[in-house]
Amino acid sequence: MKLTRLIATLGLATLVVPAVDAQTAALTVDSDYVVKQVDNRLYGHFLEHIYHSLNGGLWGEVVWNRSFEEDLPRPGGRGGGGGGGAGRQGGANANGNNGNGGRAARAAQTPPPAPAPVAPPPGGTVIRHWMLVGTPEVTMETDRPLNSDKSLKLVASGAGAGVAQNNFYLRQGDANRGSLWVRGDAAAGLTVRFVEGDRVLAEQVVPAPGADWKEYPLVLTPSAAAKSATLQIVTKGPATVWLDQVSLMPDSYKATGGFRPDLLQAVADIKPATIRWPGGSYVGTNGGYHWKGGIGPQSKRVGKIGWDELDPSSFGTDEFMALCRKVGAEPVLVVYLGARTPGADHSVQIQEACDWVEYCNGPATSKWGAVRTANGHPEPYHVKYWEIDNEIWSMDPADYVKVVHSFVSAMKKVDPSITGIACGSGGFGARFGDGDFAVIADASDAVDFLSIHHYENASKWADGPAVADAYFNKLGDAIAKSKNPNFKLYMSEWNLRTSIDWQSGLYAGGLLNTMERNPYVSMACPALWLRHKDAPNWDNAFINFDQGSWFPAPNYVVMKLYRDHFAPNLLAVSGDAAGLNATATKSADGRRVILKAVNPSDQPRTVKLTITGAFKASKASLDLVAPNALEAKNSFEQRDAVKVVPGQVQRNGNEVSFTLPRWSVGVVELAN
Repeated sequence: MKLTRLIATLGLATLVVPAVDAQTAALTVDSDYVVKQVDNRLYGHFLEHIYHSLNGGLWGEVVWNRSFEEDLPRPGGRGGGGGGGAGRQGGANANGNNGNGGRAARAAQTPPPAPAPVAPPPGGTVIRHWMLVGTPEVTMETDRPLNSDKSLKLVASGAGAGVAQNNFYLRQGDANRGSLWVRGDAAAGLTVRFVEGDRVLAEQVVPAPGADWKEYPLVLTPSAAAKSATLQIVTKGPATVWLDQVSLMPDSYKATGGFRPDLLQAVADIKPATIRWPGGSYVGTNGGYHWKGGIGPQSKRVGKIGWDELDPSSFGTDEFMALCRKVGAEPVLVVYLGARTPGADHSVQIQEACDWVEYCNGPATSKWGAVRTANGHPEPYHVKYWEIDNEIWSMDPADYVKVVHSFVSAMKKVDPSITGIACGSGGFGARFGDGDFAVIADASDAVDFLSIHHYENASKWADGPAVADAYFNKLGDAIAKSKNPNFKLYMSEWNLRTSIDWQSGLYAGGLLNTMERNPYVSMACPALWLRHKDAPNWDNAFINFDQGSWFPAPNYVVMKLYRDHFAPNLLAVSGDAAGLNATATKSADGRRVILKAVNPSDQPRTVKLTITGAFKASKASLDLVAPNALEAKNSFEQRDAVKVVPGQVQRNGNEVSFTLPRWSVGVVELAN
């Protein structure tokens, strides 16, 4: 009997059905019948350079557009002159997002043209996130920048003229350390300071620069706390200077290895088994992601245009590996394949990918292992999982299959132990046509995972998991006939579209249950993971933050609850589910049995649960998320509107009863 049919026979197929008259679910869990192993890699996450998830977010660099590379959008361009997502400056979005909110739409678009420079009005915005102080002459110069393409030229006739950036969260005594690169003529020097209104909270004088670029260390120690301070770089007298690479990081962030402590804790608390990085569209668009621009000294790193920002590459390979080690996650790296046109030459990108494998996994005596060692990391990272680009849906599937073979065979010559991952469809086949089946048929001998994406419409939060299960099983039939019957699915981007209300939590619970049961899905990660509050669109992130605080969305609340109660042995469940989506598992030591259940109905459900087999329960508990409204959501002002609360559960030996309120998620844990 096929495994999918066996699971259905045991009542383990997706249990979400329209609400029925029966108000009682009667379920039996056989504690002796382990159907399969549940892979904890289903509880992975996806870290993309988007909406300041990293620079100015999780990674502790607090200056935005630190290298003065991001211009304002052109008038009439996408987003107009002041499109959504103002960020620090309170004005325009450098890449002109039009607020369409659709991840699918952004994946297929062509990279935006480089914005034309905009002459700043007196006292107005200079470039993205920076404003004028006083009335200096400011231009963006391409002659002799420190790195990348531009530096900022500032001409002032006297003291007090310069540039500024808003919205810095300061803690009293928590020094912000970094540096500023300057060249030019300023006999009296420059002043770098934090101010709040008329108060100067920290200040440092930078001495007169010379004709060549020089780095000047900065230490700004706030004399008082501030929720929205302003950083100013101003002249002390007449000056003609060029500025580049202004960088600051609080000591409290440095103490965690460079990560913002509260966001690092939020990431650690959800226990990601894997982390996929760096994209996403960040990998494949706007010239692709080139990893060599994100290693070594910060001042030499080359920025990369993303979806809504020019990320300065302050967070690169070594920082990503440090994060994975801090939170106990296994890294998944996504490589850029280059042009997606038929017959394109990918030799440069293949070599780049091979060099990356060597940088991560090669011995210190290898060419790129020696570079890693010089960067302070002599021991190899042993990165196992490598995905060949992202959302390659514009390619002909046959062409992509050839590219996969070329990349993986070359990369495995560098490290034969790596595992390859191929891209699959979006929207369960809506994008990439029959590409999923082409990859399974013709590339499963080269790679071991198919990476698929799906963002469910908000209205489908209840029945979406059943749709996903049907597609997983459809691919499973193809896998069974393939060259690699152990081939698995990697649901590498999933979520409810543009929703952080309770519907997103119900969908997360239902889909996680579905993936735990399904025999073909072994890895998964949702998106978005982190999102700054000033992002212009795509509002479905698990972790939502501003410069000083954060709150969890309902999908975070549910996924953390499930992760906290993870157990690897899937148990057989039978009976009348009464519309519930339920999954039962047992801990590796056999001492805990867990039932995770989603009630998508607008009516409560009483659950009668019986545990059979050798397991003997001595105690039972119920954790419940039941805000009683689909529109319920958390916010900065009310971060616990949707939260886990203890529920009432009655136990008589191995028989347990409890009630799931309408629109709720519950986890019952029995222990002996």
